[in-house]
Amino acid sequence: MTTFLKEYQIDTILRGYRNEVDKQYEEELYQSYLKDLTDLKRILIEASKEDVITNSFADNYYDIVSSTPSAIRERVYGNLASNEDDYKTVGRGLQLISLNYFSNKEHLIREGSFTTPKDYQELLLRGKDYPYSIQIPNGTIVDGVETSDGSSEQDATKIKTPVLFDTMYQQDYVKKNDNGYQLAGISVALVLSPEYYADLNGSKALSPTDFSDETIQTYSKRAIELTYQYYKETYSDLADVPMLICVYQLAKSTDEVSGHYIYSCYCDNSIGDIKSVDEDTVIFTSEDARKLDSVTYDEFVLIKEKVKNFATEAVGMIGTAKYQDQKIQSMMIIRCVRSVLDLKMVLM
Repeated sequence: MTTFLKEYQIDTILRGYRNEVDKQYEEELYQSYLKDLTDLKRILIEASKEDVITNSFADNYYDIVSSTPSAIRERVYGNLASNEDDYKTVGRGLQLISLNYFSNKEHLIREGSFTTPKDYQELLLRGKDYPYSIQIPNGTIVDGVETSDGSSEQDATKIKTPVLFDTMYQQDYVKKNDNGYQLAGISVALVLSPEYYADLNGSKALSPTDFSDETIQTYSKRAIELTYQYYKETYSDLADVPMLICVYQLAKSTDEVSGHYIYSCYCDNSIGDIKSVDEDTVIFTSEDARKLDSVTYDEFVLIKEKVKNFATEAVGMIGTAKYQDQKIQSMMIIRCVRSVLDLKMVLM
């Protein structure tokens, strides 16, 4: 099991804990606690053998090329702003999947330049004027429930056809040449919600309804195919440019850290194989975490016990980690004091 926590991030966490400990504990206890944290740092760094991560700057996995801001930047970020975890994971996760096809030894990244307001509408709106729409068509029976667009009196007993895809996000990958930068690939994230609030004549349900796995799978694959077709038929500049199209599933309302990528498809001159993406979110110190990553699990248990033993008041620690292809991508640690969350650390 490997991680890619960077040394400067771990140092920051150590400094934060040192400040806390200086205020609360005797020097002897502090030194013991610091040793344990330093051991954790050493293990995490030794496990970080991913060159693309350890050699990268800050939270970016590619060198960045400045470019004109996307015309839909604010719209995309606004659609993701309700969940901090999704907001961070959509872009970061797309880069990580892209590493499999656009090596950061040869490629640089810039903000996507092939998603205009018109593209956004063509793919995310629906109706007869939008033949490339990736949404569930109006009037479709969704998981056994009749739906409609609400345009006729007969539709009064049917719920409004739910929206599946909330937004989309795009990145450009370029190579440097004598004339500047040449486009070498693009990656697209299609972002869907796993649940919807049934709308009957303008009255929305108080609790959400989950889309079935079958519905998500069917329309995700359809969306990938339509998106590829749209881009290839709309942009002549992309005729010979490879595309990576992925589907990201937003977190459910009952689990704010459950968002993850579910499908990817690398397309080079034709639609490629649509593959499932192996992503997990686990809570430390759950049994799932132990099975997935025993090294990090053991270290977390040790630190958790030290915090508990050193504290003069009720203290606990909770860690939430995201894994992709069984490699840790990020961890958030929350320290609880008297059941109040008072310290949050994010390792990304």
